[in-house]
Amino acid sequence: YIDVLRRGAVEEVRIARQILGTMALEKEHMRGLIDRLMRLTRLDAESPPDAETIDVVELLRSQCDAARRLDEQRVVDYRVDGATEIVGDRAEIGEALWNVVENALKYAPESPVHLAASRTNGHTTIAVHDEGPGMSEPERLHAFERFYRGDQRGEIAGSGLGLAIAKRAVERAGGSIAIESAPGRGTTVTITI
Repeated sequence: YIDVLRRGAVEEVRIARQILGTMALEKEHMRGLIDRLMRLTRLDAESPPDAETIDVVELLRSQCDAARRLDEQRVVDYRVDGATEIVGDRAEIGEALWNVVENALKYAPESPVHLAASRTNGHTTIAVHDEGPGMSEPERLHAFERFYRGDQRGEIAGSGLGLAIAKRAVERAGGSIAIESAPGRGTTVTITI
């Protein structure tokens, strides 16, 4: 874009404004990518997470509130059955869950998004379910790989790092994360801590 401006497009105001707008947008994409890479690097570091008690109801409520601010028309709800607290790094677990919720918002447009927490056999499970198009089996198998973006992503912006960050953050809390999905059947991501 800079080369195009240098070759004379700077003289044409309309074209120059379009190019500068595109450059600004690309700068924000690059900043987001660098921020996510830095977070992933910090999660890979040897330093232990800052473990604390996290209120599950407040965690799910805050995630739903943030999702509703992004899409006021979307149904985003939560329910809690017996799960009151988990132990982990509040920032890391919050980001992990947000990455999952954000994916549901992006890849299941107009679909309701349901968050649910339950307690079974000493473990808390948090599930994020959407009623969107679902994923193919190869997409599901590779979803947690760094920089992986499924074949059906179309024009949806992203870096392919969100679920990799979620996986690493959940692992640092001593938990696990899994995806159940099939074309036409929606997607459920389950975090167990």
